[in-house]
Amino acid sequence: MIVTEDIKARKFYFAFNIFNLVFNTALLAAAYYVNSGVLLLKETLVALAIANFAFYSSMGFIKWGLNKEEKKFLASFFGSILYKMVFVTAAIVILLNILNLAEKIFIIEIFIFYFFYLSIEIAYLAKINSGNRTKK
Repeated sequence: MIVTEDIKARKFYFAFNIFNLVFNTALLAAAYYVNSGVLLLKETLVALAIANFAFYSSMGFIKWGLNKEEKKFLASFFGSILYKMVFVTAAIVILLNILNLAEKIFIIEIFIFYFFYLSIEIAYLAKINSGNRTKK
């Protein structure tokens, strides 16, 4: 049912946004505590912006391919992976050269956010693939 899937998707995104808020707040608090009272807000916000953009654009690729035939879905899925890898790598290289960021903290935070969003993506695909996706 389309209505049921829409409600499930909304519940998933609501839960994701709440968890995202808690996770990001905890990461900011940990970064503040580890650096002896020095909040590396610029590094955290830039890393979060890169990871958010990569995640939402990747989810756009996946949502586009969900109701397509299997080959188009796989092309959109692997295309989203390739896009994320190229985008995140290019963003790291460019922003480290342009902005004056603490390199180690920035790269660690990028990977933390990247794997966090990757786990959300996997959970979303597992939830969708649990019998709701039709094969054409």
